[in-house]
Amino acid sequence: MNREQLEACVKGGQGDFPAIVDKDLAGKDFTGANLSGGIFHKVVFRDCQFVGANLKQAVFIECDFSRANLTSSNLSFAVFNQCGAAAADLSACVLLLTVFNEVNLEGACIAGSTLDNTTFHRCNLRDGRLNDCVIKQANFVECRLDRANLQRVRSEGLNCVQCALAGTRLDNSRHYRANILQPTSCSLTLTGAEWELAFFLRADLTGMDFTGTRLGKPQFTECQLAGAKFAKMALTQASFQGSTLQGADFTEAGLQQALFMAGQAEGACFARAVANQALFIGAHLRQCDFTGATLIQTQFTGADCTLSRFTGCDLTYADFSNATLNAADLSDTELTYTKLHNISEQDTVWRGANRHKATGTDAEKLKAEQFKPG
Repeated sequence: MNREQLEACVKGGQGDFPAIVDKDLAGKDFTGANLSGGIFHKVVFRDCQFVGANLKQAVFIECDFSRANLTSSNLSFAVFNQCGAAAADLSACVLLLTVFNEVNLEGACIAGSTLDNTTFHRCNLRDGRLNDCVIKQANFVECRLDRANLQRVRSEGLNCVQCALAGTRLDNSRHYRANILQPTSCSLTLTGAEWELAFFLRADLTGMDFTGTRLGKPQFTECQLAGAKFAKMALTQASFQGSTLQGADFTEAGLQQALFMAGQAEGACFARAVANQALFIGAHLRQCDFTGATLIQTQFTGADCTLSRFTGCDLTYADFSNATLNAADLSDTELTYTKLHNISEQDTVWRGANRHKATGTDAEKLKAEQFKPG
């Protein structure tokens, strides 16, 4: 079946039903073919040429596109259901409202394509090339993106839900409102990348180095970030709520208005960081290093700061109400109007600090906090 015959079948010519079923068309040349609206079931298109073809609104069910060349084709509104497309070339395609459901795209090339409200559900995209794509909205749900190349991608609305992202490359990419939600694995390379308003949920990012990445107001919720590196980064209004941050490095970082509420940050380094108005409420901050940090109006209410170092910090208007400061070192700290209400301070070091300018325990407030009805 040549191109003209296939087009005629799709259009229902010569009394044929427009659905093409159980055909082996491997190696055929369908360059520039108009197959829009066609329905294909169990058709073998292995090694076929579809360069510049119009596949708009076509439906492909259990078809084989292995090593097929679909470069510059129009796949708008097309549906690929349970197809094989390993090593296929879909570069420079239009993928408007295109749906890929349970498609094997391992090693496929989608580079330079435009993804607009495109959906990939339970697809295998391992070793796939999506570099240089323009993503207006794309949803990857339960997909395998291990070792996939998304370098230089530009996206506004990239959503990855429960995907495997081991070794995924996102260097020099630009993202606005990208969501990485509950990935099954997540070891990313992000050198030179810019992520604005990124949201990471329950992602294991242990030991990841973010220092070569620009993150604008990122949210890390309930993430594993032990040993992660954020030194010297601008992280104003970043959120690390409920995340594990043991041994993380925030040296000289800008953390103004950042959220660390209920975070597990034992042994983390915040030396010389600027974290004015940051919230460490209820955080676990044992053995942390805040040496020389600027912490004006920062909230440490109920935080555990046992054995932590605050040497030389500016804690003007900071609030340590109900915090644990046992064996902490607050030498040479600025404590003007710092709230030290009901703190635990066994073996705390205050040498050189102007503690007389801080406010101590408020008896009436403590009485109210300890009140038990009945």
